[in-house]
Amino acid sequence: MLSGFVVDATMAALFGADAGTDAFFIAATIPFALASLLLASVNQVIVPVVHRWFDEVSEAEALRRVGALLGTALAVGIAVAALGAALSPVLPILLAPGASPGTRDAAIAMTALLFAAVVTRIGAEIIRSVLNARFSFAGPAAMPLVENGTVLAAILLLSGRLGVPAVAVGYVVGGVLQLAFVGLLAARRGLLVRPTVRFRDPEIRSTFRLLALPLSGTGLTMLARAAERFLASFLPAGQITILNYAWRIVNSIGGAVFFRSVVVALLPRLSAARDDAAATSRIVSDGIRLMTLVSLPLLGLVVILAHPLVALGFHRGEFGAAETTLLAAVVALYALQFPFDALNRVYITYWYARFDTVVPFANVALGVALDIAFAVALFPPFGIHGIAMGYVLSSVGYLIHGALSVHRRIELPGGALVRTLVRVGLASLLASGVTWLVLFVLPVGGGFAGRLMRLGIPGAAGVVVLGATLALLRFRIWSLLRPAPADPPES
Repeated sequence: MLSGFVVDATMAALFGADAGTDAFFIAATIPFALASLLLASVNQVIVPVVHRWFDEVSEAEALRRVGALLGTALAVGIAVAALGAALSPVLPILLAPGASPGTRDAAIAMTALLFAAVVTRIGAEIIRSVLNARFSFAGPAAMPLVENGTVLAAILLLSGRLGVPAVAVGYVVGGVLQLAFVGLLAARRGLLVRPTVRFRDPEIRSTFRLLALPLSGTGLTMLARAAERFLASFLPAGQITILNYAWRIVNSIGGAVFFRSVVVALLPRLSAARDDAAATSRIVSDGIRLMTLVSLPLLGLVVILAHPLVALGFHRGEFGAAETTLLAAVVALYALQFPFDALNRVYITYWYARFDTVVPFANVALGVALDIAFAVALFPPFGIHGIAMGYVLSSVGYLIHGALSVHRRIELPGGALVRTLVRVGLASLLASGVTWLVLFVLPVGGGFAGRLMRLGIPGAAGVVVLGATLALLRFRIWSLLRPAPADPPES
């Protein structure tokens, strides 16, 4: 999370929020959407499959299948990248018709380059999933550090000569190094195999069928992102950049760190307990309680501290006070989706553990349809804020769908879950109130030290109050964080 934040802050300081940065984010629309879907869906599909392979067949056969899966997936990735590069002259015009001709021309040049990163992302996510299936989490979780560190180095070293395109170069090189890093981790575990292309292998075909619906959701997800870019292109220059920074901040804080970490830990356990109804109910319940514990306090803290957070990270160089205020407002709006997104991830993980990708696809389809409908309705009166609110409202809809789909299948302890919601909600409300009060009484200080104090002191006060309130309410945090005794140890 921190490494991605540093990349965005550095980019904002050097380039600000203008037509040049808009061009980068227009070019990155589809490649980044593909990367986000791979991050979310491939792991959830591949982990149960690979877990089953190592349980049901010999290690040699399981590794042969892993090699076939990796090689075939890379072949598909190369085809997708080639198609994207071929369409690069057209995509920016379709995505951002309201942008200036210069902005669209700059986006065309970067689009083909960014599609190359799709290939390395596919390879890295397949290998990460194999490691997770073998209960290795710590090393693969460091993958973003490699990519973001490379992007940061490219920005610092090449921005003077290349300008904004240096960021695109950094993502391509970073993707290669990220794949090499996770490959080394797999080699240490004896899981790195020679990729082979086997489209006709029954196991590979079966796995690709499982991936078909989640990856079909790529088109739907890209449609939603394209609709947002389409609308934002009619706003003043720089607002596409603001929208992207806000989404990346919120997604890094919530989805990529806290929520994804819970899902990564839940999925192998749900896969192992697939035929045990009682164990499944316990694991899903623990996941709901843990996501509640994480998402509600996070919601309050990010909404209240959005301006100090953005000021600390972005208000310098070419990124001025007006841009800082607008970005903070959009971050606060996007953060409202934290609890809805977090809880929905638990429900959808239940289906992935059962090799059911139809329900997750329907969930994505519903969310995208609601997102576009709300964004179109709210954009005329509210502009960029309406686009953000459209996504928040859509998250309510897909949570309702996800919850109903699971509650109809398994019996969950409703009373215990409601008590968790009430206790964590009360503690979060009190912690948020204290955070706001401390922020209100602190002087508005300039410079890095003053901004750090306005973020750190209220945040620390809120966390302390949260912990104390949960303790008074006798909420047993450690029982949720402690792994089940029967789980294989993490390596």
